[in-house]
Amino acid sequence: MRAWGLQVQSLNGTSCHWQQALLRGIWALLGGSFLGLGYLWSLIDHEGRTLQDHRSGTRLIRVTPHR
Repeated sequence: MRAWGLQVQSLNGTSCHWQQALLRGIWALLGGSFLGLGYLWSLIDHEGRTLQDHRSGTRLIRVTPHR
């Protein structure tokens, strides 16, 4: 996801573990398959987190690419 300037982190600011990545992937599939409600969740969340972020304890952040 570095090509897009994005990184998935745990809520404490560290890199996410493989268990969190697996949970995030499962919830992304479930949330996307029900009319995209998992992604629409980010519109009402005050931090902009999606359903898969909430369920896996992660967040998506924007990073600046190294030059």
